[in-house]
Amino acid sequence: LRYDWTGANELNWYVSTGVTYTGVTFNQPATYPSGENVVVPGTTLLRYRQPGYGLVDAQIGVKKDSWSASIFGDNITNSNASQFTSSAQFIRSETVVRPTTYGLRLTFDY
Repeated sequence: LRYDWTGANELNWYVSTGVTYTGVTFNQPATYPSGENVVVPGTTLLRYRQPGYGLVDAQIGVKKDSWSASIFGDNITNSNASQFTSSAQFIRSETVVRPTTYGLRLTFDY
C-alpha cells in the first residue's frame, strides 16, 4: 500500500507498507526421508517441513525535483522464521530471514 500527497513548498510526501507471506514448504521432494525428530543426521538428504511466515516492511519519504529522502524499516515485526533448513553438513542447519533493519535512504537523480 502507498499513499502520496503534496505538502508545503511543493514537497511530495509518501508513506508505504508491504506485507509478504511465504507458505509452508519442504526443502526436498516427498521421496526423501523425514528429518523431523532426527537428533544426529546420518545422511545429507533429509526432508524438513518449513513453516510459513510473514514479513512487514514500512517506509515514509519525501521527494522534490531530483532528490528524495526516506526512512524505512524492513521486517519490522522481527520475524525469526527459517527460509531454508538442511542437513548438508550432517547437522540440522537453518537459514533465517534477515532481522529487523532500519535505515535512511537518500537519492539524487541526474
